[in-house]
Amino acid sequence: MKSRNREMKMLSILIAIAMLFTLLLPVGVLAAPENGAVAVSDSVYITKEVYNPAPTVLVPQPSVNIGGTVTYEITVTNPSVTDSVYWVVEDVFTYVSFIPGTVSVVVYDLTTSAVVAAVYDYVYGSDNGYLQVIIDELPPNSKMVIRFDVTVNSRPAGGIIFNTATLKDANDSYRVVGTAQCGGVIVPATTSGGGGGGGGGGHHGDGDTTRPDLPDLDVFTSDHIAYLVGFPDGTIRPNSTITRAEVATIFFRLLDDHYRVHIWSQRNPFSDVVSTNWFNNAVSTLANADIVDGFPDGTFKGTQAITRAEFVTIVARFLDDVDYAGSDRFNDISGHWAREYINVVGQYDWIRGFGAGDFRPNQSITRAEAAAIVNRMLDRQPQSVYDLLPDMVTWPDNMNENAWFYLYIQEATNSHDFEMKADRVHERWTELWEPRDWTVLERPNSRPQDIM
Repeated sequence: MKSRNREMKMLSILIAIAMLFTLLLPVGVLAAPENGAVAVSDSVYITKEVYNPAPTVLVPQPSVNIGGTVTYEITVTNPSVTDSVYWVVEDVFTYVSFIPGTVSVVVYDLTTSAVVAAVYDYVYGSDNGYLQVIIDELPPNSKMVIRFDVTVNSRPAGGIIFNTATLKDANDSYRVVGTAQCGGVIVPATTSGGGGGGGGGGHHGDGDTTRPDLPDLDVFTSDHIAYLVGFPDGTIRPNSTITRAEVATIFFRLLDDHYRVHIWSQRNPFSDVVSTNWFNNAVSTLANADIVDGFPDGTFKGTQAITRAEFVTIVARFLDDVDYAGSDRFNDISGHWAREYINVVGQYDWIRGFGAGDFRPNQSITRAEAAAIVNRMLDRQPQSVYDLLPDMVTWPDNMNENAWFYLYIQEATNSHDFEMKADRVHERWTELWEPRDWTVLERPNSRPQDIM
């Protein structure tokens, strides 16, 4: 076995996005590799689109229909005069169901472009689009071009395909030394679809109670991580209000890690959210994805209690389709600015009203109500205390197992593995996990990969 040249470090990432039939045309560069570094670039182009007006005229299309093919190309370069050994390239194709296609790996000399020999192996699986290339030896002054394609089988949440390529150092416990993000391939919609967390049951409103098919929410993690954090005095305060900043942080934590990297931002348009605020990264990132917005005076008002209407509006912005043509599902939302958002979210039975059919849109939402909506939205619903585990985190102000919010709070504050019960609605916990340290993403110098 050869010893690795310890100076061969991954110092930066080159990422480019292009969309054409026969050519790769880079349209954006985030960073360039430095001399002596192994570099990875990630590009995409469409291989099945339309010609206009004849086959001899190729038209770039920033979209691909269901049934179309997307081809990805990853390039790993060794510009040094010595072999570079023991690297792993991984690519996870997320947020879209697809059929895996072909894969090819070719190594070229950087000077002559001649094909040269290298030692490598690869695995290409259909489980969430997983590709792994193990590089045992990459010759000096060479580049490895990894190309694979997938056929889009369904439209992802948000209608956009994202891709992540990662370079790992196999000599150093597979430490991640660089990540390239590629996204922006649109999958057009083919059809137009058309209370709060309050008590455990409650009135569902007087409108049309037909429940449509549940939407895809693939931008969220499928792991059942704890997303609601307690207070320094050890309480969780189910009946207290929750602030706009705290809500932004909840949804920020629940994002799929790769999607969070893709939309990450530490800048925002709000005059009262600065880099030193603990919630800056969460607010900036969600604002960058058009999930949260502010007020006409240019502020965000992060410390202000969020209303039930404002909370549901954030939920609705994660949906592909917010059109609603039915009658109002609650009797007090006619003419309200959030009427359509409330109706759209209400049709999925994620929100509940109060006894008289009211939604009370301008009332501040409680922490328990917020947790209830999130848990219903993400299918995180234990059915009884017997579905929990004895060593879970508990709270002195959430000890009444008969309280309507007891299970919702426990679900929101414990990270765990689970299995679905026979009814395919409720879950049973199988293992408790250590909670994530979310403070690593709350600093001015945080990077989105810090939590991964």
